[in-house]
Amino acid sequence: MNREAVLKHVESLAAAKTKKDVRLSCKHYHPDIELLTPSLKGVSKGIDETAEQLKVFFLLFPQYQVTIKHELYDQTAQRALMSGEVKIDLDDLQVQKIKQRNKDEYEKTSGVHSSSQIDSHSSNLPLTIPAFFEFEFENQLIKREVFHLDLATICGHYNLSLNEFFALCKSLMTSI
Repeated sequence: MNREAVLKHVESLAAAKTKKDVRLSCKHYHPDIELLTPSLKGVSKGIDETAEQLKVFFLLFPQYQVTIKHELYDQTAQRALMSGEVKIDLDDLQVQKIKQRNKDEYEKTSGVHSSSQIDSHSSNLPLTIPAFFEFEFENQLIKREVFHLDLATICGHYNLSLNEFFALCKSLMTSI
Protein backbone atom coordinates (compact mmCIF):
# COMPACT_ATOMS: atom_id res chain seq x y z
CA MET A 1 0.00 0.00 0.00
CA ASN A 2 1.21 3.48 -0.71
CA ARG A 3 0.90 6.45 1.66
CA GLU A 4 -2.29 7.79 0.07
CA ALA A 5 -4.02 4.39 0.24
CA VAL A 6 -3.06 4.02 3.91
CA LEU A 7 -4.41 7.48 4.76
CA LYS A 8 -7.64 6.79 2.89
CA HIS A 9 -7.99 3.45 4.69
CA VAL A 10 -7.38 4.93 8.16
CA GLU A 11 -9.68 7.91 7.50
CA SER A 12 -12.41 5.49 6.39
CA LEU A 13 -11.91 3.48 9.60
CA ALA A 14 -12.11 6.70 11.64
CA ALA A 15 -15.37 7.62 9.89
CA ALA A 16 -16.83 4.16 10.62
CA LYS A 17 -15.82 4.48 14.28
CA THR A 18 -17.28 7.98 14.48
CA LYS A 19 -20.58 6.46 13.31
CA LYS A 20 -20.08 3.68 15.91
CA ASP A 21 -20.54 1.17 13.10
CA VAL A 22 -18.86 -2.00 14.38
CA ARG A 23 -19.52 -4.04 11.22
CA LEU A 24 -18.09 -1.36 8.94
CA SER A 25 -15.12 -0.79 11.26
CA CYS A 26 -14.29 -4.51 11.19
CA LYS A 27 -14.18 -4.49 7.37
CA HIS A 28 -10.94 -2.54 7.67
CA TYR A 29 -9.31 -5.24 9.78
CA HIS A 30 -7.41 -8.35 8.79
CA PRO A 31 -9.07 -11.58 10.08
CA ASP A 32 -6.13 -11.95 12.51
CA ILE A 33 -6.38 -8.36 13.79
CA GLU A 34 -4.77 -7.51 17.09
CA LEU A 35 -6.30 -4.38 18.64
CA LEU A 36 -4.56 -2.94 21.69
CA THR A 37 -5.65 -0.02 23.83
CA PRO A 38 -3.04 -0.06 26.63
CA SER A 39 -4.49 2.71 28.80
CA LEU A 40 -7.90 1.01 28.78
CA LYS A 41 -6.39 -2.46 29.29
CA GLY A 42 -8.01 -3.47 26.03
CA VAL A 43 -6.62 -6.40 24.06
CA SER A 44 -8.46 -8.27 21.34
CA LYS A 45 -7.33 -10.81 18.79
CA GLY A 46 -9.39 -11.71 15.76
CA ILE A 47 -12.49 -10.09 14.30
CA ASP A 48 -14.98 -11.44 16.87
CA GLU A 49 -13.04 -10.20 19.93
CA THR A 50 -12.33 -6.90 18.19
CA ALA A 51 -16.02 -6.40 17.42
CA GLU A 52 -16.85 -7.00 21.11
CA GLN A 53 -14.15 -4.57 22.22
CA LEU A 54 -15.47 -1.93 19.83
CA LYS A 55 -19.03 -2.40 21.14
CA VAL A 56 -17.87 -1.74 24.71
CA PHE A 57 -15.79 1.23 23.57
CA PHE A 58 -18.74 2.80 21.74
CA LEU A 59 -20.99 2.27 24.78
CA LEU A 60 -18.35 3.88 26.98
CA PHE A 61 -17.88 6.83 24.62
CA PRO A 62 -21.23 7.58 22.94
CA GLN A 63 -19.61 10.54 21.26
CA TYR A 64 -16.35 9.64 19.55
CA GLN A 65 -14.67 11.47 16.70
CA VAL A 66 -11.09 11.08 15.47
CA THR A 67 -9.09 13.65 13.54
CA ILE A 68 -5.72 12.57 12.16
CA LYS A 69 -3.24 15.46 12.08
CA HIS A 70 0.16 13.87 11.52
CA GLU A 71 1.29 10.65 9.94
CA LEU A 72 4.44 8.75 9.17
CA TYR A 73 4.33 5.69 6.93
CA ASP A 74 7.00 3.12 6.20
CA GLN A 75 5.90 1.37 3.00
CA THR A 76 8.55 -1.34 3.29
CA ALA A 77 7.42 -2.32 6.80
CA GLN A 78 3.74 -1.63 6.04
CA ARG A 79 3.58 0.34 9.28
CA ALA A 80 2.06 3.75 10.03
CA LEU A 81 2.35 6.01 13.06
CA MET A 82 -0.28 8.70 13.40
CA SER A 83 -1.29 11.35 15.87
CA GLY A 84 -4.28 13.56 16.15
CA GLU A 85 -7.17 14.36 18.40
CA VAL A 86 -10.09 12.42 19.72
CA LYS A 87 -13.28 14.16 20.75
CA ILE A 88 -15.11 12.01 23.29
CA ASP A 89 -17.88 12.14 25.82
CA LEU A 90 -18.64 9.51 28.45
CA ASP A 91 -22.18 8.36 29.08
CA ASP A 92 -23.09 10.63 32.01
CA LEU A 93 -25.84 8.32 33.26
CA GLN A 94 -23.37 5.42 33.48
CA VAL A 95 -20.87 7.63 35.33
CA GLN A 96 -23.59 8.62 37.82
CA LYS A 97 -24.49 4.95 38.43
CA ILE A 98 -20.88 3.97 39.16
CA LYS A 99 -20.35 6.92 41.50
CA GLN A 100 -23.62 6.16 43.34
CA ARG A 101 -22.72 2.49 43.67
CA ASN A 102 -19.28 3.38 45.06
CA LYS A 103 -20.84 5.85 47.49
CA ASP A 104 -23.39 3.25 48.63
CA GLU A 105 -20.67 0.62 49.12
CA TYR A 106 -18.55 3.07 51.13
CA GLU A 107 -21.48 4.00 53.37
CA LYS A 108 -22.40 0.36 53.88
CA THR A 109 -18.88 -0.77 54.82
CA SER A 110 -17.88 2.29 56.86
CA GLY A 111 -21.19 3.05 58.54
CA VAL A 112 -20.67 6.69 57.58
CA HIS A 113 -23.51 8.29 55.66
CA SER A 114 -22.82 11.17 53.37
CA SER A 115 -25.37 13.73 52.33
CA SER A 116 -23.06 15.15 49.67
CA GLN A 117 -24.14 15.21 46.07
CA ILE A 118 -22.29 13.07 43.58
CA ASP A 119 -20.10 15.20 41.36
CA SER A 120 -19.69 13.20 38.17
CA HIS A 121 -19.00 15.67 35.44
CA SER A 122 -16.62 18.61 35.63
CA SER A 123 -17.84 19.94 32.30
CA ASN A 124 -20.89 19.49 30.14
CA LEU A 125 -18.67 19.75 27.08
CA PRO A 126 -17.12 16.81 25.27
CA LEU A 127 -13.41 16.36 25.86
CA THR A 128 -10.83 16.75 23.09
CA ILE A 129 -7.52 15.05 23.82
CA PRO A 130 -4.44 13.97 21.88
CA ALA A 131 -4.40 10.41 20.57
CA PHE A 132 -1.66 8.30 19.06
CA PHE A 133 -2.08 5.34 16.74
CA GLU A 134 0.15 2.60 15.40
CA PHE A 135 -1.05 0.56 12.43
CA GLU A 136 0.47 -2.48 10.74
CA PHE A 137 -0.96 -3.67 7.44
CA GLU A 138 -1.17 -7.01 5.68
CA ASN A 139 -3.03 -7.75 2.44
CA GLN A 140 -4.43 -4.20 2.28
CA LEU A 141 -6.00 -4.57 5.75
CA ILE A 142 -5.05 -3.46 9.25
CA LYS A 143 -3.44 -6.42 11.00
CA ARG A 144 -2.48 -4.58 14.20
CA GLU A 145 -3.74 -1.36 15.76
CA VAL A 146 -2.45 0.20 18.95
CA PHE A 147 -4.51 3.12 20.23
CA HIS A 148 -2.95 5.33 22.90
CA LEU A 149 -5.42 7.48 24.83
CA ASP A 150 -4.75 9.79 27.79
CA LEU A 151 -6.81 8.11 30.51
CA ALA A 152 -5.59 10.52 33.22
CA THR A 153 -7.13 13.46 31.37
CA ILE A 154 -10.39 11.56 30.81
CA CYS A 155 -10.67 10.62 34.49
CA GLY A 156 -9.80 14.17 35.57
CA HIS A 157 -12.38 15.69 33.24
CA TYR A 158 -15.14 13.42 34.54
CA ASN A 159 -13.95 13.46 38.16
CA LEU A 160 -13.46 9.68 38.15
CA SER A 161 -10.84 7.60 39.91
CA LEU A 162 -9.17 4.83 37.91
CA ASN A 163 -11.17 2.30 39.93
CA GLU A 164 -14.41 4.06 39.02
CA PHE A 165 -13.43 4.23 35.36
CA PHE A 166 -12.63 0.52 35.17
CA ALA A 167 -15.81 -0.31 37.13
CA LEU A 168 -17.69 1.62 34.44
CA CYS A 169 -15.93 -0.43 31.73
CA LYS A 170 -16.74 -3.67 33.53
CA SER A 171 -20.42 -2.76 33.93
CA LEU A 172 -20.66 -1.98 30.22
CA MET A 173 -18.98 -5.26 29.26
CA THR A 174 -21.61 -7.19 31.20
CA SER A 175 -24.41 -5.24 29.54
CA ILE A 176 -23.68 -6.43 25.99
